[in-house]
Amino acid sequence: ITPLDIGELWALPLMLRLQLLECIRTLAIQVDQQQRESEEADFWANRLITAVRHSSPRLLKIMEELVERYPQPTPHFASELVAHLYDDEGALPVVSGWLERSLRSPLLEVMQQEHRHQAVQQTALTNAINSCRRLAQVQWRELFQSTSWAESELAADPAGVYARMDFETRDRCRSAVEEIARWSNCSEQKTIDHALALAKAAQDQVARHVGYYLIDAGRPVLEQATGARVPLAERSRRWIRAHAASAYFGSILLLTAALVAAPLLFVAGLVHWVTLGLLGLLLLLPASELAVLVANYFVTSLLPPQVLPKMSFEKEGIPDDCRTLVVVPMLLTTPSAIQNQLSRLEIHYLGNTDPNLRFSLLSDFSDAPRQTMPEDAEYIDVVARGIEELNRRHGAGHFFLFHRDRVWSESEQRWIGWERKRGKLEQLNQFLIGESRPELEGFLYAGDRTQLEGVRFVITLDADTQLLRDTARRMIETLAHPLNQARLSPDGRQVVRGYTVIQPSVSASLPSATATWFSRIFADPRGIDPYTHAVSDVYQDLFAEGSYHGKGIYDLRTFHRLLSGRFPTAHLLSHDLLEGCHVRVGLATDIELLDVFPNSYIAWWSRQHRWIRGDWQIIDWLKSCVPVGSGRMEPNPLSAFNRWKIFDNLRRSLVPPAIIALLLVGWFWTPAPNLWSAIIAGLMLWPVLNAFLALLFHPPPPGTRFWRDPRDRLLRVMLTVIFLADNAAMALDAIVRVIYRRTTSHRLLLEWETAADAHRRARSRQLQFILSRLWIPAACVLLFVGAMSRGTAAMVAAAPFLLLGALFPVAVMVINRLAKSWRGGTLTSDDRRFLRAVARRTWRYFDDFVGPQTSWLPPDNVQETPRREIFMRTSPTNIGLSMLATVSANDFGYITIDDLVERNLRTLETLNRLERFEGHLFNWYDLSTLEPLRPRYVSAVDSGNLVASLWTFETSCNELAARPLLDDAALRGIADTLGVLRQIAPNHEEAERPLAFLRLEGLTRDRPANLQEIILRIRAARQPAQDLLLHYRGQETDPRAYWAQQISKQVAAWNGVIDKYLRPVEILMSPPAQLMSLGEATHESRREALAATFSLHNIAIEGISGLVPLLPFYQRREDQEISRDVREWLDLLVTEADRSRRNASEQLAQLDELIAQSQELEGGMGLRFLYDEERRMLAIGYQVAERRLDTSFYDLLASEARLTSFLA
Repeated sequence: ITPLDIGELWALPLMLRLQLLECIRTLAIQVDQQQRESEEADFWANRLITAVRHSSPRLLKIMEELVERYPQPTPHFASELVAHLYDDEGALPVVSGWLERSLRSPLLEVMQQEHRHQAVQQTALTNAINSCRRLAQVQWRELFQSTSWAESELAADPAGVYARMDFETRDRCRSAVEEIARWSNCSEQKTIDHALALAKAAQDQVARHVGYYLIDAGRPVLEQATGARVPLAERSRRWIRAHAASAYFGSILLLTAALVAAPLLFVAGLVHWVTLGLLGLLLLLPASELAVLVANYFVTSLLPPQVLPKMSFEKEGIPDDCRTLVVVPMLLTTPSAIQNQLSRLEIHYLGNTDPNLRFSLLSDFSDAPRQTMPEDAEYIDVVARGIEELNRRHGAGHFFLFHRDRVWSESEQRWIGWERKRGKLEQLNQFLIGESRPELEGFLYAGDRTQLEGVRFVITLDADTQLLRDTARRMIETLAHPLNQARLSPDGRQVVRGYTVIQPSVSASLPSATATWFSRIFADPRGIDPYTHAVSDVYQDLFAEGSYHGKGIYDLRTFHRLLSGRFPTAHLLSHDLLEGCHVRVGLATDIELLDVFPNSYIAWWSRQHRWIRGDWQIIDWLKSCVPVGSGRMEPNPLSAFNRWKIFDNLRRSLVPPAIIALLLVGWFWTPAPNLWSAIIAGLMLWPVLNAFLALLFHPPPPGTRFWRDPRDRLLRVMLTVIFLADNAAMALDAIVRVIYRRTTSHRLLLEWETAADAHRRARSRQLQFILSRLWIPAACVLLFVGAMSRGTAAMVAAAPFLLLGALFPVAVMVINRLAKSWRGGTLTSDDRRFLRAVARRTWRYFDDFVGPQTSWLPPDNVQETPRREIFMRTSPTNIGLSMLATVSANDFGYITIDDLVERNLRTLETLNRLERFEGHLFNWYDLSTLEPLRPRYVSAVDSGNLVASLWTFETSCNELAARPLLDDAALRGIADTLGVLRQIAPNHEEAERPLAFLRLEGLTRDRPANLQEIILRIRAARQPAQDLLLHYRGQETDPRAYWAQQISKQVAAWNGVIDKYLRPVEILMSPPAQLMSLGEATHESRREALAATFSLHNIAIEGISGLVPLLPFYQRREDQEISRDVREWLDLLVTEADRSRRNASEQLAQLDELIAQSQELEGGMGLRFLYDEERRMLAIGYQVAERRLDTSFYDLLASEARLTSFLA
């Protein structure tokens, strides 16, 4: 017996499925044939029965046709034909005799055999379909790992690492075994044996891991041991990686030289040698840009992505020796910004919950002219209390606050946080390592220090970075893998293999990427921004090393050992790239973080200017000797590749100025101006050409919008040309500033602002930004005039660039606007009227059919025709949506808060009487008896919908307590009902409508100015509402009578609100004339009271501002100075205010009771028993009678259980 190979074992489920499908196909063909035979039998039976009724000769003629059509009838046809003729004594004997002769068996026996055959066929089909379902439910990964001999062999890894790796990494190892076995004469068993033997013989800890010989540097040794013949394509890829620097830089150099030499040779005899040299110098940078793009394209086409190996901590959790701190550096700027950051930190925690994950804010005060500012105490108190609240809410020991005081910065001439973000992280590392320094006293501002012991890794995020679900764990799994762990040189100053930092890929968050036209166009990896989307995979795929962008995970001790005191102070603005060059960075392209993309060109410009300054400030690290923290100079430890990354940033910043200069020289100083325009156009259009090449080599599926990518790239190219002059000026400005500050002023070397500040400032200075750049269109006009004077060729060459450049002010204004769909998206007034009418008609269902007759539960549906019939059953989904419908009805102004509370208290009272299982309602109840329908079943979707509805309902109730009891929604709600009434008779002339209707329309048409006007209109609507009701009285069959009644009901309800809560407002609206005798302050208090928010909470607890100053006058109302009218007015005001307070207190208590009952209901509904741990999916439901989960699961993203999955 030979065990199945890895590939054969993986093919097993596919083979089983194919066999089952073949079986189902065969059975389906048989069933189809039998169905046709049944139809044929029915046809001939009808003909025979008809013939018997007419005459015997006709019966014989039909029999002749039947015998001729079916000389050899099948048993199924015979059985069906006899069944149709069973009670026909005329035709049955003739047919029976013919069938027995043809089939050579008694007819009864034939029919019994056919019935048995059909039973077997049905059983086989049922078994095949059930087997397919069962195969879909089998966890093939687990089954493979439990049955694969290769898996058990590899699990004997001497380092003990293989069994703890994630599935994808182990699968790469198994695939490597298959690949090496194919390339050699060894079996998979012998290949694994060789790999284990090499691992056991190794002395180095890394080499003792079997994966080192399968997916890492030891693979050539294993291939040599097995005698593998590596294919030419793979040998070529390995040669490229082995000679990465020479291959990559050599190809860029050759391409650059060719792109520079070709046009120079073309014009060599036409221009002066000085001009030729200048053209060559200017062409060097654009040519190098195109060369880099072409080289990157071929590298990514030839080399497959290199995914870093990972451990697996999903089941057991992050181990103690991988304890990690997630830290978010931030500035304390405003209380709202601090609260927003605390909310983000909580979201990070909720998406990445683990006992060995800690979350912290690392805060500084913003720059200031003094060491302490008046607002500092408030800001630090807000953030400290926020951290304490998070620890209280989620358990102590999870959240921390680190904070630094300001120190004097000589370069900035201000008090700032030492070295900004770099200094924060360096001091954090010192604190976590356990170093004792004076500046670390009080560094931990909130949190339990003992919970930070044993921290091994640190995940650092920007303030606007989103840490997606389980992303922290995946980063830890990556850095914890032995093949990724950093190994230092003997002197401990360099990383010789592995990584200190893992940099995930970074994408623009969807809201920021779609906010404006600018972000929609440029928030793309192929756009003009190389920073937000971590540098191309070229570096990782070719050099096995990426670039660090300040958002990732690092090994605490290695990072601190290599970088502590490494850099001089007040020197680095952009430090992430340089730090990554010293510690070695791995790019994890399969792990993603989300970042905020600039929402305008102005914000992008500010950020780009800052980054260019930062890049040029690290130019020293291109030299042979570099400065260090102690002030000394040391030999530069960076490799040629890492120096290239620094140089490449400087080179890219100079490309726009070089393009502008090359075009100007080419247009005005050479006889071939079109040549230079064509060269730059080719450079700009490379992304478009790249898109067409992708379509050519990888044709899209039919029906896809394949043209969208080339179109979007072309639009980006056009905008890049429009912004070219400004980008060139921006780059030169940044470079000149750095040179001046580094060589002369030594000031503002750490000038920096947060992304949030840049976005906020960009919104307020668009006009100033555009006005300061009007020189761009002016220069374009002058250059066009100059080109015209040079001749037609120069004019044609310059026209496209200058025309686009002249559009700069218009482009900035247009592209910074909020993005809206070209196909619409803004609701018109007609749209709003239509939707509000639909809402009013929808509320009618709940208003009419949810009441005492249904125990305040909503019926599932109502039949309108042929007669109205209420189906007296309901479900948890119906109940939850019915409760939310009352909230929406209050929002629309159809019901009052009192009505909402009363309806839902009665609904919850009924729910408390219903039979439940594990706190869950059953999926159906009979509204007549309130008994669950059989079979009793708990639906995952219904329960999830109800929980979501209850959460939303509770939040809405909390908001209702603080909302005004009466606002313009009441008038709009009455207007909606009037609108429905108008729709019933749309062709009536205005003169034909009742006067009361027109009066009500007038009262609800315009938006009221304030609460007083709303009250006056509601009061004025009482009489017209009664008149309208009287107008339709006696016309019960007229649908308008119903809506007239609803209008009267709404007007009465809102008047009831005024009577119950807002009588003090009416009294304040009608002060006595002598009130002025009490002084101007009295009138000010009255006006303040009228402008207050009359909510349940304010009336019952807070009190209405403006009423309190009037109380002293009430207490001395017996004074002779106060007139009788004023005394009576004050008496009435205080009496009504006290009554309103009592009423509001009672209603607020009922609202609190409603929230408490809702929380009790949803709190008892645990969803875990509906979750299948093995399949990691929610079952469709639970069979209560059988005490088991349903055998079907929600395994589609587009399933109706999305909401339940989210809540669970």
